[in-house]
Amino acid sequence: IQWRVAPLNLNRYMLINSRSDPRTMSTQQTGNTCYFQTYLFAVLCKISKPSIARNGSPIDLHNLNLLEEATSCIAKTLLEFFVKERGDAVVMRPLTNSNFVIDFFRYEESPYYLTMTKYLQHLNCDDVPDYDRQYYDVM
Repeated sequence: IQWRVAPLNLNRYMLINSRSDPRTMSTQQTGNTCYFQTYLFAVLCKISKPSIARNGSPIDLHNLNLLEEATSCIAKTLLEFFVKERGDAVVMRPLTNSNFVIDFFRYEESPYYLTMTKYLQHLNCDDVPDYDRQYYDVM
């Protein structure tokens, strides 16, 4: 068995890959456990159906516009996790962890906040969720 790098056929950042080198998978971005990276890999496999090119390099990915749409939705969902406004209605998730009240104000120090916000800004999204509003609406 011989190990070698098999780059992705990506030329743009799509959350699942490295921002500095789009041809490589991302590494643990959020400061959380590796579960989020496993989730992103599953999203990549489900949507883009990776296959090995005939010459063995790179890894061919398909449905890239759908992958970008999905990763954008993932980022928005994580930034609207506690409260989501739907017209005049507000939908709230139950608070299962009282640390929200104590810790939420430090969200700007959280790696996932910066990762998701910067990704949406990178996509030039007009509707990057206002994360301050999450705290305000819950409290």
